[in-house]
Amino acid sequence: MTEDSFIIRIWCEYSDQEGVAPEYRGVIEHVGSGDRRYLPDFQTVVEFIGLYVHQPAPQTCLASPQSGPGRLGQVRQWMQRRLSGG
Repeated sequence: MTEDSFIIRIWCEYSDQEGVAPEYRGVIEHVGSGDRRYLPDFQTVVEFIGLYVHQPAPQTCLASPQSGPGRLGQVRQWMQRRLSGG
């Protein structure tokens, strides 16, 4: 079995313009190769890791909000709670 490590960085960018909502940005990096990808959405995390794992993403990772949170949704919910101070 091989192991791969990834670093995921997420930050919030605020606008100087009044009424403009802050935007979350992110980047994921494969530690072994240094390859990185910017994160326009959470699905990109699953796709990027899939490049190294060489296995299809489990359906629980790809679950839509309508069908339940899935693993990715659980991470999203956890991050939202942490970012909101919960």
